[in-house]
Amino acid sequence: MARNIGCVMFNENDIANGFGTTACSSVEYSRISATGIVCYNQGELGEYLREEDTMMVQN
Repeated sequence: MARNIGCVMFNENDIANGFGTTACSSVEYSRISATGIVCYNQGELGEYLREEDTMMVQN
């Protein structure tokens, strides 16, 4: 996988939790530290649930 590619994050139960853009390639990922950034967050399930009421308001 290349850098700056769209990706979906899954939990241990294979449920999608969010999506973002890769911050490193597959080769870089294998060498990254435990605190390294793998993905830039663009959205997540919790954000939708917290903002659902305001997101669906029509003017």
